[in-house]
Amino acid sequence: MEVAAMLFALLADPNVTYTHNHIFPDVNYNDPLQVNIVNFVASRGYMIGDDRGHFRTNDPISRAVVAVIITEVLDLLSQFQQAAVFTPATGWGFPTAFPDTANHWANGFVWCAVQVGILRGFDDGTFRPDDYVTRAQLAAIFYNTFDRSGAPMGNANFVDVPPTHWAYRAVMNAAVPSW
Repeated sequence: MEVAAMLFALLADPNVTYTHNHIFPDVNYNDPLQVNIVNFVASRGYMIGDDRGHFRTNDPISRAVVAVIITEVLDLLSQFQQAAVFTPATGWGFPTAFPDTANHWANGFVWCAVQVGILRGFDDGTFRPDDYVTRAQLAAIFYNTFDRSGAPMGNANFVDVPPTHWAYRAVMNAAVPSW
């Protein structure tokens, strides 16, 4: 739900009531804000739920799924469709940015987001697509995606995010109440 809430805060008009034609059995329809957030991201195709029709509001999200969401938000697949390559074994697909995404279902999404500098791998050259995204990683991804470098930083005190932390600016920016 954190990813959906962050997208809502950055992209939606909070004065609009958004609608979507799917009822997710795991969404609290007694919470108007949660419903509006879910309807916003679902109606735009940013987050559509799982193959069983659940939104999975409390589940962690993998780095691969974040790549898909960011690629959808920025419409990167259509921007990079000329980079798609055809191989007889696999058909159409995108080049590979990391060795551990070569045969991964989200390879094209990861590749597109890497091309625009939003996603990065680890120092060992991997992306780790099936690892859950951390809050620091997510804050950095949104900070880069929406160019929040000039936005104000919050004054929260996170003991696990000292000023020397690699994602300090992004985390402090995400801590701004209006975010």
